[in-house]
Amino acid sequence: MKRPPMYREYLTYPTLWRHFVRTSRTRGERRVWGSHKDQRYLLHRPEGTPKKTLMVYIHGGGWKSGSPEIFSAIGGQLARRGFVTISPAYRKTPRHVFPAQMEDVAGALRDFLAREPFESVAVIGSSAGGHLGALLCFDAARYGFDPSLFAGFCSLAGALSFDLCQPNRRFERMLHALLPDKALYKEADPLSYVAGREGLHLLGLHGAADPLIFARSAEAFFGRLPPDPAHFQTLHILPGRCHSEVAAGAFYYRDEQRALLEEWLTRFG
Repeated sequence: MKRPPMYREYLTYPTLWRHFVRTSRTRGERRVWGSHKDQRYLLHRPEGTPKKTLMVYIHGGGWKSGSPEIFSAIGGQLARRGFVTISPAYRKTPRHVFPAQMEDVAGALRDFLAREPFESVAVIGSSAGGHLGALLCFDAARYGFDPSLFAGFCSLAGALSFDLCQPNRRFERMLHALLPDKALYKEADPLSYVAGREGLHLLGLHGAADPLIFARSAEAFFGRLPPDPAHFQTLHILPGRCHSEVAAGAFYYRDEQRALLEEWLTRFG
């Protein structure tokens, strides 16, 4: 009997949940910057002298679930590598639609930089967080940032091209909740902003067996990037990997994707 596409994805959850439980004691400093309960972020600091690049980790959850607290261990891991790290929360669908999520991610970063200026920022986004991170880095001016502020972007199973994630009923339902107004479709699609953007260290990790966000989405996004020998630019499609195995597993599995993530992190002082 043929298994449904999500069958293997569901099988990955128990292993990942054990990792979450084992590392859930990691805590960050909670900062509130706005009036909504999701206008907040977690701050993790390294011991000793921090690196000069601020790290931003944006969680996933289909734009409708998830929180920095659930993934606080990731901020802790990055802090142990020497990075001051912030993990923004953001308002969720279906009650809040695009661009509320981007306003909140940008607002969290703006609040932190107003308190503690950094000249360099790198962004990691998982799943829906990869979509938001791509917009933050590639459409920075719209959200009030100088594009030169951003030194790197890493997508972990991110939604980087809407058209190439379809037809896919699960993704389409999530996208409709995010974008009930189709007039904002192009504005919200990261692929719209790739041409001509240079100067970033870029890493894309995506599972070949991802049933939620198709790998061809990442292939289209990275395929449009102009060659840039001066910067790290790598897309790696991981054979047999499902969605969550990459979106979260890159921080927990000691395998090829972890090695690539570690290599990308070395680009930031």
